[in-house]
Parts: sequence; structure tokens; C-alpha cells
Amino acid sequence: MVSGRSNRRRLELGNKNAAVKALQERLLALGYDPGPVDGQFGYLTQDALITFQKDHLLRPDGVAGPLVLQMLEDMDHAPACRAYVLGEGETIADAAMALGTSVEALRHMNGLLPRTKPGAGSRLVCRAHYLVAAAGHSGTGTGTAGWQRIWRRAALFSAMAVPAVILSETEIEVAPLPPGLAETAGEKGVELWLTVGLKHHLAGRPEEEASLSAILSSRRRRCRIMEAIADSAAAAGAGAGLWLDVANIHWGEGSSLLYLIRLVKERCGRSRRRLMVSLPMPQARSTWRFWFTDIDYARIASLADWVVLAGHHLGASRLRFAQERREQQAVLRLVPPWKTLAGISVQAEERGQNGRLMRALGYDQALLLAYKANKKPVWNEEYRCLNVELADSVLWLPEHRAILERLAVLNRAALGGAVLFPAGEEDNRLWSALPLRLLARKAVPEDKRGGI
Repeated sequence: MVSGRSNRRRLELGNKNAAVKALQERLLALGYDPGPVDGQFGYLTQDALITFQKDHLLRPDGVAGPLVLQMLEDMDHAPACRAYVLGEGETIADAAMALGTSVEALRHMNGLLPRTKPGAGSRLVCRAHYLVAAAGHSGTGTGTAGWQRIWRRAALFSAMAVPAVILSETEIEVAPLPPGLAETAGEKGVELWLTVGLKHHLAGRPEEEASLSAILSSRRRRCRIMEAIADSAAAAGAGAGLWLDVANIHWGEGSSLLYLIRLVKERCGRSRRRLMVSLPMPQARSTWRFWFTDIDYARIASLADWVVLAGHHLGASRLRFAQERREQQAVLRLVPPWKTLAGISVQAEERGQNGRLMRALGYDQALLLAYKANKKPVWNEEYRCLNVELADSVLWLPEHRAILERLAVLNRAALGGAVLFPAGEEDNRLWSALPLRLLARKAVPEDKRGGI
């Protein structure tokens, strides 16, 4: 493992020291041949480093700067990369079979056009991402039939997130976990996350929007929240992680968010329970407002195992696609991309003519409303989703094409993965199209996993 001390320096051709030896050992452990592990940064080490940088979509300059060294430390979170070099007479289909993915997905991962035929010696890289199917609160697709649909697709995602503690300004609700949840997740090779979130988001009720500061207003309430989290974690077992999904906070509540994260980390640190935290997308049109916000993105990212860019929260569909990409890029300047998950909403929204969010609903339910109104959904290129104009409202429907376009950021920006919320409410065509774009990274054995 590259030492933390080496993160503050650059390692490049001609260096000779213990930090270079640690770099060579790490590259060798990841399957890149740096030549003799002797602490001498030679041409073989440079070639191995350049290959590593290309595989992980970093600038291939052959220099191990702070970003490269930090990524080598955090490789448990980075997309799992495997490569295949085509031999004489081999095609991309042979590489796809060897790497355990589809030809279409391999083309997409390597930026190859449909008619491009890579020749002998071509190096094709397969990246497996961490995909989380996140369930909503009761009534959002997670009844008995909903859970059965989700588990049937377990091979297509890496982890499942279920509501555990639902917060509002008036109550702290502990949601009962589905019977046999931990056992089923283990059988399916799916990791488990317990969601601690705000009620208006998890239940799709925008009229019940709460303030995080009010929720944490008294010491008694904070203690009750910690007790509820501890009870849910004990019921789910030692392998379940905690996901703080409270990112749709008000202006000035960054300190409250950081305080809650520290409380949870302190309570769960001794049990090595993993922590995932949602971070708000900068909603202001003015760039300067984002840079002067009180949310310490870098500090929160250092405390968490995974960071979720909260594009899955209510109202995400009001962002223009280009604006959404700019906001992601702004956050990724402060947060390591490889430990970042893109939050993607798969539920429909009904908005008034003035743009006010009225309610969240499932994709099929929204299609039924459009059918009853005898309205045909129209593709909105600016927002990259379907729109249906009703008498006094507008439906926003993220069909499978819209979700796949947002998932493309995983390969474009080298993100660690994505969170799809709420599972069970999506366009069913997504699951047949997903294997043609992405490969899910499956669970790491407990004895090989780092954690809090």
C-alpha cells in the first residue's frame, strides 16, 4: 500500500526511494507489471503507471501525483478494471466472453463505434461499477410483488438500500425490515445498506418537507435518532452499511449535516460499519453561490466510504441535462470521482403549470394517467426525459433512455457507480438495456473489505 506520506509528493521517472517501492508493490498487486520492485522509478514502472491511468480514465502522463496516489489508496471503491488484449484472429466477442460482459457494453466502455473492429494487440478494458438499487418508503413499489421484482434482477446490481430510519420534524420512525432481508441479500451476492432519510423524500411527499436543523434541534432528539439507527443496524446484522440520505437540505444547514455525519460515524465506527452519505447538487444558477456554500464537500467525502451526488432527490427532473452535468463537474472538483455514486431518480413527477412539485409517482402509474387523458408522452431534448401536458399539470417521466444517458457519466467521469431510486418504480425496459451498457461490481468478501 502506498503510504499516506507519499500522497504529498510527486513520483516520476528517475526517482529512487521507499515511496517508489510502495508504488511498485501496489501496481503489482493490482495486476500491472512495474518491473523489478527495487524502488527505482524506471521505464517499466512508468509504462505500468500509464496503463493504470488509461484504465481508470486519468491523464496518462506517467507521473504519480497526489490524485493518482490517493486513488491507489482507495482502490476498494474505484471501478474494478480488467483488461483483455486481442490475439491473432480474436474478435471483440472473444474479449467480451472472457471478461464476462456483453459486446455492446464492452464497446460502450471503450468508446468504440458499432462498426469498429479492433485488431490484434488491441487492449480492451472492462469496468465494473457499484450499482445500488434503493427502495423507497411504504407505498413506493416495495410491496411483496415489488420485492420479488427487485430480487429477480439481483444479478444486475451490486447492493440494495432499504429504508430504516425515517426522519421528520415531528417524529422519528423506524421502518420494519422485510423478513429474511439479510439472508436473501447474502444468497444473491448483494450488499445491504440501511437508509436514514427524510420522510418527504423517501415517501414521495413534497408537502412534508422538513428542516435538518429542526430535526436535530435538541439533544433528546439526537439521542433518539442514534438509538433508532443502532436498533435498525442490530436487526440487519453486522454486514449492513448505513446511508445518510438527507442531502436535500436548506441553505445554511451544512454544519448540521456534518454534525449528523460525525455522530453516526462515531457511533458506528467501532463495529466497522460502512458509511455512505448523500451530498446535495449545487442548485443555484450562480456558480459563486456553490463555492460559498457552508457544505464542506471534501471533509464529508473523507469521512464516508461512498458519496452520493443527490440527483435522485425530488425535483431532479427540473434540471436541464447540460446544467445537471455542470453541477456534477463542480462537485467532482472537491470529491474523488472513484468513491462517488451518481444518484439517479427513476420515478415520475407531477408538477403544476407553475413548476411546483405536486407529487412523485411510479413510471407505470404516470403512463396510465397519460393514457386516461389521451395524451402521448413527448421527448424533451433539453431535459432528456418524457413530458406529458395534462389539463392543469405536467408529467415528467424518466424512461429507460433518460436513465441510460445519465448512467453514461460513470464511464465519462470515471465514477465509482450509481444509485437508482426508488427501485420498483422504474421503466422496466431499463433492466434489459442495462447489461448492454454497464457491468455490476459484486460484493467483496468480508475478510477483504475495508470499512469504518
